[in-house]
Amino acid sequence: LTAEQVAAVEQRGKAEDHVTVNAPVSGIVIQKNAQEGMYVQTGTHIYAIADLSQLWVKLDAYEADLSWLRYGQKVEFTSVSYPGETFTGTIAFIDPILNPVTRTVKVRVNVPNPRGKLKPEMFVHGVVHSRVAAGGRVLDEALAGKWMCPMHPEIVKDSAGKCDLCGMPLVQAESLGYVSAAPTEQDKPLVIPVSAALVTGTRAIVYVEKPGVAQPTYEGREIVLGPRAGNYYLVRQGLTEGERVVTRGNFKIDSALQIQAKPSMMSPEGGGASAGHSHARPASPAPEHKHD
Repeated sequence: LTAEQVAAVEQRGKAEDHVTVNAPVSGIVIQKNAQEGMYVQTGTHIYAIADLSQLWVKLDAYEADLSWLRYGQKVEFTSVSYPGETFTGTIAFIDPILNPVTRTVKVRVNVPNPRGKLKPEMFVHGVVHSRVAAGGRVLDEALAGKWMCPMHPEIVKDSAGKCDLCGMPLVQAESLGYVSAAPTEQDKPLVIPVSAALVTGTRAIVYVEKPGVAQPTYEGREIVLGPRAGNYYLVRQGLTEGERVVTRGNFKIDSALQIQAKPSMMSPEGGGASAGHSHARPASPAPEHKHD
């Protein structure tokens, strides 16, 4: 009972049959524990109340996608309950432990729910759109020079200070793994279509078109791949901007080279190669293949 209710009982000199019990917080009753006629003691949980105006969305992120996820990133997600409608939230926590069975990581997203459309236990599908700088660094120009709360990513300010919600000191966005300044031409990432890379598990090969030759001719080249971004791979080493790579038909070229005992994806030195023959040595002309 509140102090006002106790004072009212003292003033009347007797208790009433019906007493209003005020909840300590506002929200929606999600569980009823007490029944009419039940004896209630101090500390008995009568109702469970939840504030559904702010929700947590828990997503499973694949291991291969972790390179693109950062605290404070915007997340778009949809629910089958509302076809065609997109909701947004902010990444507030990325689990440091990988699930060994599903090979996924739990990602918690803070989501405003002022209209109450989203309900607990709904299934949703989320998407994060990341801009990437060289080396796979995540870029967000909007956070340049900004300060964020380590506990509430929706709190972003122009200068140092404290979080309006929890009082924690704000930290610079760069300290959370962002590249906040716009990249120069040298910092922009080099990417190739996923179909261009022949990946054996330990190495990756692409077939590069040789310029200035009459017949379409390609050389196999070992490259170092970075993380995968949708239908593209980041290239860390082995290619330069402007070089043309085979995106369709590369298996056909590779098979022809294997038949000829020349360096290929599975045989870096070639079946009949002499000592010192490198994988980067130009391959034979392949007139039967048209580069797309």
